[in-house]
Amino acid sequence: MFHVLVKNIAPYCQTQLALLEVDSIAKLREYEKKLEARKEAVESYVPPSRRIGNVLEPDLDYVAVDSSSSVSVDSCQDQSTTSSVVCGEVKNAKPLKDIHKGFFIEAGAYGDGKSKTEWLEENLGWQGLLIQPDPRHYFSLRRHNRKHSQAIHGCISPSPHPKEVSLHPENGGIKVNSIRSSLLDMDDSDWFNTRVKCFPLYSLLLATNVTNIDYLILETGGTELQVLETVPFERTNIEVINVQVRNNDTEKDTLKKFLALKKYKFMENFNESYVFMLTH
Repeated sequence: MFHVLVKNIAPYCQTQLALLEVDSIAKLREYEKKLEARKEAVESYVPPSRRIGNVLEPDLDYVAVDSSSSVSVDSCQDQSTTSSVVCGEVKNAKPLKDIHKGFFIEAGAYGDGKSKTEWLEENLGWQGLLIQPDPRHYFSLRRHNRKHSQAIHGCISPSPHPKEVSLHPENGGIKVNSIRSSLLDMDDSDWFNTRVKCFPLYSLLLATNVTNIDYLILETGGTELQVLETVPFERTNIEVINVQVRNNDTEKDTLKKFLALKKYKFMENFNESYVFMLTH
């Protein structure tokens, strides 16, 4: 048995060192082949641009990001859909369908026709901010060329301060740096952890110079309530909030009570999307 010090390379030129236990030359050769294949993949990886810089010195933390849900563009083209504020169904929804040139924020936005706000942008002249931490979906957003929206590669912090997290896209979540004791057992996806900066929602509003939001969509993989708790509602005006809630009755009740205190009325839900409207 002998030990080899190896370097794990990943996007953004980040490096990690690990001590690999090798009990035979054959296993060492096997590892060398896997490392060479991953090195070629990393060298061909094109990192996304960072539109918003590091506002404050971030701390390392853990948040979850869901990358599994998506809505087909076909639903956006289906004229028979009933009243809803989800994806293409938003065209039949009140009060959104009557608002022209509104502003939205979509946290957890997807490209290739899967965004829940694209119909508003194309048909009613809306503008907005699209937020996506997963580089694969971020690239898709950029390729889709949303002319009146800005796409950000990042996530929303569940605390009032910026954070830096390590995204593990294949797991659909984010985890703090970890290296297994046996690197030979790692899947290819384990080598592509991407560091992502997360910003408080209010900081993003100030950065875009917009505090009047007509439509806010939050799909942050379980931290939606924490994100909302960071928002100074007395300094902002958010008309409609669409929150993704997992099948957790306690979480749903807590969310409804919290937003009721902020003068929001629960309207309806569509699967895991719960819609609230500000009462004036």
